[in-house]
Amino acid sequence: MAYQALLAEGQVSDQVANINPRRLIETWPLLNLDPRVRELWESRFPQLRRV
Repeated sequence: MAYQALLAEGQVSDQVANINPRRLIETWPLLNLDPRVRELWESRFPQLRRV
């Protein structure tokens, strides 16, 4: 998925420009992320943990 690469490797400016928050929350459980990446995003955006 494009979100996986964007979350793991994208620049902040690319993430801001391309991530749809609602879509990210919907797809969060399906993303195959490195545990460190998942933990970093969930610590920054606690609403992702609830998904």
